[in-house]
Amino acid sequence: LVSTLLEPIKAALSLSDSAAGFLTGTALGIFHITMSIPLALLADRWSRKRIVAISLVAWSAATALCAMAMSFAQLAVCRVLVGIGEAGATPASQSLLADLFDARRRVVAASIFATGAALGAGLGAGIAGPIDDAFGWRSVFLVFGVPGVLLAAILAFTVREPRRGVIDTAQQGERAKAPLAEIVRCMVRQRTLRHVVLGGTAITFWSWGLLWWIPSFFERSHGMTTREIGTHLGIAHFVVGTVVV
Repeated sequence: LVSTLLEPIKAALSLSDSAAGFLTGTALGIFHITMSIPLALLADRWSRKRIVAISLVAWSAATALCAMAMSFAQLAVCRVLVGIGEAGATPASQSLLADLFDARRRVVAASIFATGAALGAGLGAGIAGPIDDAFGWRSVFLVFGVPGVLLAAILAFTVREPRRGVIDTAQQGERAKAPLAEIVRCMVRQRTLRHVVLGGTAITFWSWGLLWWIPSFFERSHGMTTREIGTHLGIAHFVVGTVVV
């Protein structure tokens, strides 16, 4: 949403490109990454269903609050809260999938789960443009924030919490409760995994730069409207994002 609406937000709050860059990548990314570790450790020890539901409420409410922001500082706080809320969802969800699907079906299940990001990005970009043109950028955050709170209630009452380690061996179940230091040492010792982490980090720097600033590029260099940008990016996310995943 923020990338598609970046230019209208900048104009409304009189933001520089540096301030806008902080709101898009830095405020979200730093807290999303750092908070995902303690929240992942919590998911190893507490109800994962509740963690996902609480996270969904947190980031949805923070998204809706973005509509009320009247300054850079207020919007920055909301973006930080979005990042913290989102940080709790993925680790707990991956843990749930590991206990709902055996090794033969787990990769497919994880792939289907990963398409949610592409579908969500496509939906966000595709709908944000028309709503912004009709009602303004603040309305977009309300449209996407409020339903998330309702979805959290549905999730809490319909998703079951599976027993840990039932599908895998008892030894694998014990590893899930290993201390963080032991997990880090295990990752560092595996050369292939080190390369995957470094490659993923490099790709993230490159892809996030494109993600946040392509809409601004289209508007500034090609005179496209928010509706046009959202429509084209929405299609790209839907088609390319889901196929690649």
